[in-house]
Amino acid sequence: MNQKISIVTVTFNCKDNIEATIQSVINQTYNDFEYVIVDGISKDGTLEIIKKFCENDKRINYISENDNGIYDAMNKGISITTGDYIIFLNAGDLLNDDYVLEEISNYCNNINDVIFGNITIYNKNTSYKKVINNNIFEENINLIRKKMICHQALICKRELFYQLGKFNLKYKIAADYEWLVNCYINNKKFHYISIIISKYDDDGVSSSFENLRTLLAEYEEITLKSFGKLAFIQIKLKNIYSYIVECGKRVM
Repeated sequence: MNQKISIVTVTFNCKDNIEATIQSVINQTYNDFEYVIVDGISKDGTLEIIKKFCENDKRINYISENDNGIYDAMNKGISITTGDYIIFLNAGDLLNDDYVLEEISNYCNNINDVIFGNITIYNKNTSYKKVINNNIFEENINLIRKKMICHQALICKRELFYQLGKFNLKYKIAADYEWLVNCYINNKKFHYISIIISKYDDDGVSSSFENLRTLLAEYEEITLKSFGKLAFIQIKLKNIYSYIVECGKRVM
């Protein structure tokens, strides 16, 4: 029996990126999906593009209203969805090819709570491109204590957001990491598949140098409350090194 997959995209003034994201979803060979777009009342033409697609494809649904940030918008998307599993794609992110949902659907069952694969990180404004292989988590899922799996590489049971709660709005950049940690400490079943799920645009909020200190501070707080002082010290030292490296890149 097919499992219905919900794709959620959050947008705000993304007219240059949203069409490619939508096309990557509606071109899928797997048809048992719904596409929910949560718009923050865009003023740049984004909403007109979304409406155009909605008129021609009944699998697409959207709302456009004010929100309290990206995670609040993602939580709204969760509330609208009706699928068995959810995957989040930001505006500018792309499903890797037309067959991704079909491949993923083979692992959507009552056993696997969180399915994850690989991801390509790219920047649309440069030639930067890098494939992240998450097979390291297959070998040792405990690495979640120290390292994040991008939410664009995850597909999760929708019911988990009602069992464990939705994204914590206290965190502005790392709420998806906290939610993933909650899955881990509540012994949810993770399953790795060796395909590239999506192409992730690194021009987003969490990737900017200006927000790096906030991101690292949130990681540290989540680590401390979830795993204790030793894990906190380890992540603190790792974050200090990461920040120094990024500062060095800015100077060069």
